[in-house]
Parts: sequence; structure tokens; C-alpha cells
Amino acid sequence: MAEPTADDYIEHLSVMLVGRKGHGRTSLARALLAQSDSPDQTECCVLHGDIKSSANDTWKLTLIDTPGIGDLDFTKEHIVETIRRQREGVQQVDTFLYVLRYNLRVRSTEIEAIDLLEDKFFGTFLKRAIFVFIHDGRTALNSEQKQNFVDSLPKTFKEKAELAGNRVCLVGTAEPNSILCFLEELRGMVREIMREQEKPCILKEEASLWDIYQYISVLEYFTNGQSGNEGNDFDDFFVVDFEDVDSKVGTWVKVVVSNQK
Repeated sequence: MAEPTADDYIEHLSVMLVGRKGHGRTSLARALLAQSDSPDQTECCVLHGDIKSSANDTWKLTLIDTPGIGDLDFTKEHIVETIRRQREGVQQVDTFLYVLRYNLRVRSTEIEAIDLLEDKFFGTFLKRAIFVFIHDGRTALNSEQKQNFVDSLPKTFKEKAELAGNRVCLVGTAEPNSILCFLEELRGMVREIMREQEKPCILKEEASLWDIYQYISVLEYFTNGQSGNEGNDFDDFFVVDFEDVDSKVGTWVKVVVSNQK
């Protein structure tokens, strides 16, 4: 049986919304599901809808809302840990939408929040992240306005965006055409993220046994929705080849990880 590819999964997208408190995660979720004829909520903070594309096909969208980072009742660390545990509780997350306000300056606290998420998700958050700046305007921004806005972003944020494949979007939550365009763009970006995940990847030329354990834990986390080494289905998804490498520091190995059996 052939391995599933990105195109096999594109008919159902599961998206986790993250970001600072008050920056519009819930507003974006409502705007996206307003395009669905049959929105549904199966459990707290998990919303579903059927979206009709411009090509007249229908695909399913699952949105998972999370606590806002920066809530004064909790530390950032506590909220990010809650988000990580929330991720463990769902079977599939194809991408993270990091939501920001178009009319607010990107501050150092935003970079700190992104760094915390990157740390909690074992250095893989940005590989699956899409940055979404939302505005309430009813008029869609033209390409020049979008480019001027991206150019004006601080260098520290641009560095994070580059690690995320420069996936930066501007969305007008009160402008239906902007929402529809974003939904189509979202499908395309998630398809690219999935294709990147399908590529064989090399951990490093030389890696310690601890590095290998950590890396396998990350792969188990994203393939089975579990953290640590709790899952035993790792071999169902990946083949790992070990090659001895001489080292004065101890036992080192070369690791090649691939999803092709």
C-alpha cells in the first residue's frame, strides 16, 4: 500500500489558533466558519465546518482555539504549557495559525511568546506555523499595501517568519472576499507544509544518543499525538538507519529519518 501524501489529506485541515490575548483568535475563527453552511462545535474550543472552494469542491476545516498568551491571571509559561497539553489531546494538527493584530506594533513580548512555543514544541512550531495579521476593515488591502506592511515589520519578527517559510498573511475579518481568498491560500500553504514533512530529513551528520532520543520523541509527538516515548508506533511511520561514527566523546551515530518504508 502506497504511503499517504499531502494531497491525500488536503480535504480535511485541522488548524490550531494561537496568539496573544485580545489579538483576534476567536474573531478569526468566527470569520472562517462563517463561510461554512454547517458549522458545528463538538467540544469546548473545537469547531468544525464544511468549506466550499472556488473550484466548487467541499473540504472540512477543524479549528482548535487556545488560551490567549499574556492573560494576566497566568504566566506566559503556564499558558504555553496548556497549549502544548491541548495539542496532545487532539489526533491531528496540520498547522498553527499565530494570530496578530494588523494595527498593533509587533513588540518584544510577541517574539518571547513565539520563542516559548518553539521551545515547548521541540523546535518544530515554526516549521508548521502561519502568521496571520487580522484587521477589521471592509476593504481588502491591495498587494502594494500588503508588501509595505511586511517590509515595515521589525527584523526580529522577520527572522521568525523566515524560519516559518515566510508564511505571512493579512486578513480582513469583515471582508468576505478576504476570508475566502485566505481559505484558499491556507490550503496551499498547508499542502506545502505537509510536503516538507514528507521529505527525508537528516538530524545531523553526528548526533549524540540524547539528540536521537529527543528527535524520535518529537516525531512520535506529531505522528501519534503523544509526547516523550509513550507511543510504540514510531516504526509504523518512519525508518531510522543508524551508522556508527568514531568519536572521542563516546557513542555517536549518524541518523537518517524517512517516512518512506
